[in-house]
Amino acid sequence: VQTQKISELNKVLRDQKKSKDTLILSEKEQKAQIELDKKSKEGLVTQIKRKEQQYRNEIKIKQREEAVLSAKIDKIIKDAIAKSNATKGTTKNTGFALTPEAKALAASFEKNKGSLPWPVDNGLVVRRYGTQAHPTLRGITITSTGLHIATNPNANAKSVFNGTVLAIQVLSGGKKAVLVQHGNYITTYNNLENLYVEIGDKVVTGQVLGKIFTNKVTGKTILIFALHKETQRQNPSSWILKR
Repeated sequence: VQTQKISELNKVLRDQKKSKDTLILSEKEQKAQIELDKKSKEGLVTQIKRKEQQYRNEIKIKQREEAVLSAKIDKIIKDAIAKSNATKGTTKNTGFALTPEAKALAASFEKNKGSLPWPVDNGLVVRRYGTQAHPTLRGITITSTGLHIATNPNANAKSVFNGTVLAIQVLSGGKKAVLVQHGNYITTYNNLENLYVEIGDKVVTGQVLGKIFTNKVTGKTILIFALHKETQRQNPSSWILKR
């Protein structure tokens, strides 16, 4: 009987040891899994931070490109104003020296403020005019000289009013911008890949100016639409129809 009790006690002790060993092993496995999860999360965070930094750098590059184009457009408009004044025999460069027809066109353009058609058939504003916080990246402020309008691939940019093609700018990667003059107002259609107009062409409301560039990497088709009165930038949202 005593031998049987000792045997049972030994069995209990063996079972307890086995259970303890199993528990220790389980704890080790859990710790190992936690460590793996931690390293995986750290790797993921590092990857996200790296991509975020890359995205921040891309934004800075695009902002510089937009600022450079904006400066070029400002110069084109200033030169056009100077040329129009020189034609009239004056050196005053406060604004365009307009013909009666151009004055009438400008007045008509002005009367249509808030009801001009959109420069695309279908579109959504993905970046407003002016300085604003980036929608997803904290601490990043972006400045837009016009409306960034996302549209369908192969979409065309259309003139929002009657006018004359004042200038064409060729940008990085062969992309282009078209400036259309409406009296003393200028509309700009930026990020085009193919053009259907030339400098000096008369255009009418809704006329196709060019095909909008589609980014092969992102698949996005975005038109940057800007508007000036003389050399003063305007908020295009105040001029086109509300959607």
